[in-house]
Amino acid sequence: MGNVICDLLKYYDWTSFALIYQADEDGSCLSFQDDIEAISQQRENCLIGYQEPVDSWADVDIKFTINQIKNNARIIVLCFDDNIQQRQFAITLAENGMNTNEYLYIIPDADMKIAVGLEETPWWIDTTGATTSKDAVAKTIGLHSLVVAADTGKNYETQFVNFSKQVMAKMSDWPFYCPSCNRGQNASAYASTLYDVVYLYGLVLSNTIKQYGLNSTIYRNGRLITKNSDIEFEGMSGPVRLGPDGVRDSTYAIFGYDDAGKRVQYLSFATSDTGIKLTRFYTDAATTIWRFHGGKTPLSRPLCGYDGKGCPVDILKEYLGYFVAGIIIIILFILGVIYGIFYFFNLRAKEIERQNQLWQISIQSLALPTNKSKAGSMFSLQSGPSTNSSKFTFDSVKSNKYFNVYVLHGERVMGIKHTISAKFDAAEMSELRQMRNIDHSNYGDFVLVVQFKISLIHQLFNWMDFLCIH
Repeated sequence: MGNVICDLLKYYDWTSFALIYQADEDGSCLSFQDDIEAISQQRENCLIGYQEPVDSWADVDIKFTINQIKNNARIIVLCFDDNIQQRQFAITLAENGMNTNEYLYIIPDADMKIAVGLEETPWWIDTTGATTSKDAVAKTIGLHSLVVAADTGKNYETQFVNFSKQVMAKMSDWPFYCPSCNRGQNASAYASTLYDVVYLYGLVLSNTIKQYGLNSTIYRNGRLITKNSDIEFEGMSGPVRLGPDGVRDSTYAIFGYDDAGKRVQYLSFATSDTGIKLTRFYTDAATTIWRFHGGKTPLSRPLCGYDGKGCPVDILKEYLGYFVAGIIIIILFILGVIYGIFYFFNLRAKEIERQNQLWQISIQSLALPTNKSKAGSMFSLQSGPSTNSSKFTFDSVKSNKYFNVYVLHGERVMGIKHTISAKFDAAEMSELRQMRNIDHSNYGDFVLVVQFKISLIHQLFNWMDFLCIH
């Protein structure tokens, strides 16, 4: 059976497992532990990652075992001779969160009770009636398990029942002479294999004596007897056939459980001296053998390790806050840059507007002159150097068809009225701003009077010689 379990692991690419077994010297699990440990040392990719006998039910001991299983395995082989202890341990596993899709439990039928039909009730059901409320909890482990049992062939269960009755009826005869032993119970499941071994030895010994004669050196020669052990017959434990290596060729069935607790066969391993032949009885694994594992084959080692910390860190998830903060900062920076550019150009536009106002005079700021006496005028102009030394005042200047006279900020100015609408492009307006910024004692200020719809441009530039005050 140890070889079969290792082949089962190999078939599903499982490399390691944990072994938990009942430490009962009179039980079959202790022998199973010796067998599978020896096989594991000989096979590759069949490593026992952790093993522990359940010899104490103290809380501290059980908790230690549970933690060690969590930290070392996801494929767990459970071998208990006593269904009550197996059920109790299963409840503990479930209550510690080990009934998820990650975990798979392999339960060997080491005592052959399933093989001979002595175990009809699922092991998770409490037949004593003491803690039936925990049946559903223990069942979750049962649904996440596979059972490895000897396949004894068709109708063997009925055959064993008849054989068991004959054995118990003969308990009162030689060599036991126990009339009170037969109380209606069944014979041990190993009674049939014991019967077959004795029967096999008789056949082999008979063939050897027929071939070499009756001699103590013959029937005590184990090597010679083994050579004649290549025999096949229908025994009480099913078909019996030994290969040249002296090992019985056997067939093992791999079962699972359905919702009702009925066993469903998924695989078959036929062992012989030439190897193991595997037969699969399902087509869609997701809806059959792995139905209770989310439709996926469980892993012997989780992708992120047993502690869940072995996966690469998702940087985005791990540092999501920093990413969000960084994005916000970048957005704010971009908005700040956009606002700065907008503010700069807006400020620049306002500055250009201000400078444009320096060479423009709004028509609304001009007023028509009032009649004043010449004596009251405080403004007089004298022409530039000339042989003519006559003087005159603005009061004597009147608007005519060539120019108009206005009052600007308390001073009289003259301007020429144009009937065209002047429009300046950016380059012309830049030139006008530069002209306005000319600051020299030999030049007067350059200004224009602008009206928006019909531009009345009053050129004062041509009159600078006239307006310059020396």
